[in-house]
Order: sequence, then C-alpha cells, then structure tokens
Amino acid sequence: MYGQGIGYILYDEMDCTGLERNLSDCRSAGLLVNDCQHSEDAGVLCRPREDSPCSNGELRLTGGRDSTEGRVEFCFNGRWGTVCDDRFGDSDARVICRQLGFPAGYGQSGATFGQGAGPIFLDDLDCLGNETTLLSCRHDGVGFHNCQHSEDASVICLAAEERCIEGDVRLMNGDYPNEGRVEICISNHWGTVCDYLFDASDARVVCNQLGYTNGDVIQVQDGYYGAGRGMVWLSGLECSGNETRLLDCPLPYSSRSCSHSSDVSIICPITASGGTVGRCSDGAVRLVNGSLPNEGLVEICYNGRWGAICEDQWDTLDATVVCHQMGFPGDSVIAVGKSLFSSSSGPIFLDSVDCQGTESRLDECFDRSSLGTHSCRDVSGHAGVICPSIERTCDNGEVRLVGGGTLLEGRVEVCYNSRWGTVCDNMWDRRDARVVCRQVAGEYGLEYDDFFNPVAVRGSGFGRGSGPVFLTDLLCVGSEQNLLECRGAEVGVYDCSSAGIYCGLQPCKDGSLRLAEGLPGSNNTGRVEMCIRNVWAGLCDTGFDDRNAEFVCSQLGLPDKNAVSVGGDFFGHGHHISSWSVAYSCDNGSRGCSLRATTKTECPHVGVFCEQMVTRCRTGHVRVVGGANSSEGRVEVCLNGQWGKICDDSWDDNAAKVVCGQLNLPTIGAKAVVGSSIWGSSPSLDYVLDDVKCFGSESKLLDCHSSPVLSHNCLHTEEAGVTCHGKTSNSGQNKTLPTETSPAAVSCIRGGGGGEEDMYSSGQVAAIILPVVLVMMVVLVSSLAGMWLVLQRRKRSVNQSDQFPIARGQGIVQFNEFSSESESLDKISGTNTAI
Repeated sequence: MYGQGIGYILYDEMDCTGLERNLSDCRSAGLLVNDCQHSEDAGVLCRPREDSPCSNGELRLTGGRDSTEGRVEFCFNGRWGTVCDDRFGDSDARVICRQLGFPAGYGQSGATFGQGAGPIFLDDLDCLGNETTLLSCRHDGVGFHNCQHSEDASVICLAAEERCIEGDVRLMNGDYPNEGRVEICISNHWGTVCDYLFDASDARVVCNQLGYTNGDVIQVQDGYYGAGRGMVWLSGLECSGNETRLLDCPLPYSSRSCSHSSDVSIICPITASGGTVGRCSDGAVRLVNGSLPNEGLVEICYNGRWGAICEDQWDTLDATVVCHQMGFPGDSVIAVGKSLFSSSSGPIFLDSVDCQGTESRLDECFDRSSLGTHSCRDVSGHAGVICPSIERTCDNGEVRLVGGGTLLEGRVEVCYNSRWGTVCDNMWDRRDARVVCRQVAGEYGLEYDDFFNPVAVRGSGFGRGSGPVFLTDLLCVGSEQNLLECRGAEVGVYDCSSAGIYCGLQPCKDGSLRLAEGLPGSNNTGRVEMCIRNVWAGLCDTGFDDRNAEFVCSQLGLPDKNAVSVGGDFFGHGHHISSWSVAYSCDNGSRGCSLRATTKTECPHVGVFCEQMVTRCRTGHVRVVGGANSSEGRVEVCLNGQWGKICDDSWDDNAAKVVCGQLNLPTIGAKAVVGSSIWGSSPSLDYVLDDVKCFGSESKLLDCHSSPVLSHNCLHTEEAGVTCHGKTSNSGQNKTLPTETSPAAVSCIRGGGGGEEDMYSSGQVAAIILPVVLVMMVVLVSSLAGMWLVLQRRKRSVNQSDQFPIARGQGIVQFNEFSSESESLDKISGTNTAI
C-alpha cells in the first residue's frame, strides 16, 4: 500500500502484546533474522483519537485576512502541518480551494501569508486540478520533504462569481469617483494591478476607459488607497497610452512578483464642458499641520485635489516662491523637511521642485507633465516652510532662556520669523554662550561686566524644546552682539539636542567656601558649597563628619568648637549646581585639615552648624519630654541652640532606635509613637524636622535623612515620640534607669567630635560634679606650691647665655590644594573667606 522499502529487513515474526514502549521490546525471530522480501514490507495506518482536533486529510487556511486566503495547512494523525511550495502551482491551488468549498483559486509561494510552526507534511505536490481531495494528488509521501517553513505554500481562493465583465476596470477606496485603487475584472473576479513598470501611459488608459479623457493623470504612492483583495491580476504593463481598454495593452498574466502592498492607485482628471471642475484651483498652494498661519507642510492643488510635495531637493528658493504666492514677505524664509511637521494626509504630487526664487507661483517651477511622478517613500519627508509673519511677535535674533531655575540660566531659544526655536548643541561652547549672556544682560539692564564667564550646557541639559531647531555649528568669537552675527549662523531646521547656558554672577574664587540656605536669621548654618572651576558646587555628605564641619567653620571665620555636620540635604539640595564627592584629611587637628574635591557625581548635599559654645543646648542633642519617666515621651531635637519638635510623618521604629541609642537608653524593643498628643504637645516649639527616615544604625538623629530643615506640613497633634523600654543592643542586659523622677532624658555629647553620649538627670550631675570640684582644688593648690619650689631651683642654676626664647608662629592658615581625578580640575590653593 505504501510502496517497498530499501535496505535491511530488521524484524520478522513480530509478536507484540501492545503494551511495549518500543518495537524492539516485542518478541520476534531476532534482529536481521528473516525469510522475507521487500514486497512483504509491513505498514500501518494510525487513526487519530476521537478527541483529535482534526481528521486525516482535512485542510485549512491561516494567516490571511479572511477565509478565502492564507497559508495551506494539512491535518495528519491529529496534527496540523504545512505544505511545501516545491512544484506548487495553480492546479494544486484549485484542488485545495474546491476541497474548501470555493470554485477556484491561485497558488502563492514563499510563505506569502507567514511561516507555519508545525511539521511540514507534503512536498512536490503534482495535482492535475480535477482531484476531489489533496490526498488524491501525487506527492512524495506524508512527512517526506526537503523544505523550510519559508517555503510554505499559500492559496488565494475565489469566492462566488461576481458577474463582472471581462476587462472592466474600476477605482476603489477613493474619496471621489475619479480616484482610487485600480481594479480589473478577469474570470468574473475583481483583482488589482501591480505597480511594476506601471507609468503615466498605463494610467491614462485606465482613465480613458472610465471616461476621464481630458487633463493629466496622477499616479499616487503605492497602497495609498489601501491594499486590495483577491488576485493581483496584472503586472508589467506596457501601454502606449492610446489603447481604449487596459486589456488591449501588451501584458503578461503574472502576479508572482507582487503583493497587495504594491497595488496601483491613480487620480483621473475631473472634466466637464468649460474646463476643470474641482474643489480647489489648479496650482493653488496652502500650508497645513503648522501651529501658526505662516508655517506648515506645503500642499498644491491639482485636478481639484490637494497633494503634498516630496522634500527631495526642497530648498529656500522653492520655499520663497511659496511664501510669495501666499502673500507673506519673501525675506528670511526657512525650508522645512520631515523633522518638524507631521506628514500630509493627501497624495504626493511633486518631487524635486527646482525654483529660481523669482517665480510668482510654484507651478511655474516644474513641467506640469511631471505631476504624479515621484520617488518618495514613507521614509521620505514632505516639504514645508516657515514664512515671515506679517505680525511679528519677536524680532529675528532675539534670545530667551527657558527651563532654568533663575532668569540667568536655561535652554537657549532664538526668534526667527516670529517663531521661537532652539539652538543645536553641536560645537556649542563658552564663546557661543558668552554672546547669549551679553544679550540676556542687556534685556535686564545689566552690564555684561557684571557676569562671569558663562558655562555652556550640552545634551539638552535644560530639556529639549518643542519648536524647531534653528541654528547649529555656530562659530562665535564671543564679541558678537547677536547669535545671528556668528559665523555658521545659517538658519534652517535641524534635528539634535538643545544647547543651554548658565549666566551667573562674577565667578567665585576656586577653593572658596560658603554656607547657603541656612536657618532664618542665622549666618552660621547652611548647606556647604565650594567654588570649583569658578562655579559654586554642593559637597556630598558621604564621609563628611563633625571634624569636617569644624574645619569648614574655621575657614569661614565662624565659631567652630562645637560644629556639627548634617547630611541628607538637611538644608535642601542645591538645584542647578553640580555635586562633588570630597576627600578629607587632617594632620594636626582641624587647623591642618584639607578638603579635596575628587569626582563630579549626584548625591545628597551636606550642611553644617557652626557653634562655639553650648547655650541652651547643642545642635544635634535630643531629649524626650512629657512621658511618665525618662525613657518615653515626645522627641525634641536641638538646632542652633534652640529646641524644636519632630513631625511624625514617616516616623518609625528605626528612628526610635536611633533616638534611644543617642540617649543611651535601651534600643532593643524601641518603639515609635505617632500622634503623641497622649503626652501633650509643645505649641511654643516649631517643627524642625519632618519625614525622618533612618536605617537604625545612625549614631545621631541628624544623620538620618529628612525633609529640608523647617519644612513640614504637620499639626501640633502630629509630634513624634518614642518608648525606650527593653534591652540595650550592646550588653543585652536591662539597663538600670535613673531612680529619681526627671522631666526629660537629654543626650549630651562628650568632647567636640560628637563621640559617646550618656544620659544624666540633674541630681546625678550635681552628685558627680561637687566631689570632683573639691578634689581638683586640693590638687591645684599642691601643684602651685610644687611649681614655685622648682622655679626657685632653676633660677639659681640656669645661665643667661643658655636661654633661647621661641616666638609664637604667625600668619594665615592656607587652604590646602584641590585636585580632580575624573573632571580634570586643576590644582588650586588659596585662602578661604566668609561669603
């Protein structure tokens, strides 16, 4: 039934039970033991299960737009597989389509409707065309093939006959009867025409056949009126233009090289007695898709229809003619391509317009017979213009800064033809920026000398503008009064990142320090900023501690003995300034310290409190008040000698753990208390911290991240509190709390470096201090008496010539050098002054 095999006959006398997993598990006469010929080769027919999704020989079409077309899939043993296109033709397609219930069909090769994913069941089909099922055709055998899925066969089946007249043509999908996709009737079915070799002569025959006999025909881009269905009947037409019917033209009946994406579309002339009848006048122009009346894509009217112009070779001379024709001034015209305005919704009528600039109308710049011929594709743009506005909203060359935090910084925008546009950052440098700063200074009535050398910003640092990019590759000297005076200032429309600048005040001295955005009325608090490259920069808070703060305060001439550092943008983040990480080193205390800016980066900025002596409290101290004992209550923190309270937004157990640890109270089991009106409130105190976020490992509360100081959105009932009952994290033993009742537990810091902290009640402090004072007085008296005896002995034994008095050193402590590793910062040394 299935033909004779070749090679060895492996088994004979097979005796299987049906339960074996492999044929070799069955009983037999033995491997290669037989007395058979290949005429006795055994075969099987495996029937699908009753729940199989399909039956052997069943067909279906997939991947098409409807049931009449698609990739051919064939069912065998309950699985769907494809058919290879080797030798696949219309005879095979007719059998497939008839099996599916259609009267006829045509074959398609090369996976026209996509590649399949299952097995390939059939190859080298050889149907006569009159078979009733595909399995009746000759083939190489089910499952035998030498194909890939890229060779999957497809068919287009014809639906019931449409009773059209052989050779009739029609235009489909157009807005008007004289335009659309060309379709022709063959074998009682409508199909399309391929654009291969299709030209104006072929289009003229179609229009003549439809009765549009006067005027020029326009062929629009392929598929403009949508893709057709059914067969692509004609390809490679060679009409002379004088034929009365399209089928009279020399033609090959072939659709092998075309798909419906190449369907021909045309616009025939609308004619009547007395001339052209249309919805616009031939040769008229208009601008569409612009945001102002003087700009947009150029469309030209022909045969009563608006159409676009390809941007190929579109230049200022062509744009000038359009602006003149529309009544705009002819100077300062800009020719625009696809980068600014969206594409036109109409057909493309023209390509490669070549105006001299003196013509009064655009249709004087080309041969009217070239209408409808172009080489534009979807990747090409449509021609546009920006004409000078009759009513000027800004002057050519006027500049403005947009997107910055101050009036003296931002994205550079320049006015041209009453339209604001940006400047490309190609070759943008300080000399170009200097010209802009001079212009901006004049607008604000300032002398340019009041400005430092500006900083040029590239890469759309202040955002990318929404308008056109007018200028690029500027070569300013820096002394020009206007950007348009610079070399290379050719106004056009470009596609690139936007240039920006900083126009700050006189440059700072490299190495200088200052404090910014400190507490109201205070000059000894704020964010630390350092002058780097003549521009103020914020310093990263990583590794910056109280010794750094003491050094900064001393350099600024501020109290430094009890200086405190605060990180996490405590005084806000310095916007529109760069951020630098800092290396800190000390040789002999803070007086011999140095700060070294190392790497430009993004980070939270550090701040300081410069304090000489503790008055009411020291910055950074915390206390709990209002509780039943000294281990619970509302949390208050000292800033600049004043107690303040903390809002409970984001307040959690990690923050409570830090507070309890700073008070030297148990940290294990520390709990945050929010809405702590249970312990009363402090309406006389201000909220100084909000949104405090701690990891729990910080040594003091001010090391945690929070909103900028004094910034909050809280009511008096939202004061943060803690309970510090439990075990300490150090010893794991219960800590003995003070026995006497005190209104609050207060953290105190030993020394100036912010080291260990202990909690003492007022009674404990008195009990410790009085004995110590008495002992110190006794020791002092004894020491003075001993020193007097020693001096008397030395006075008698030392010669005058052996005495060398040493004077105390004088001078100014110099700020140590700065160096840069990644940002090429030159080494700078200088003396810091308060700013």
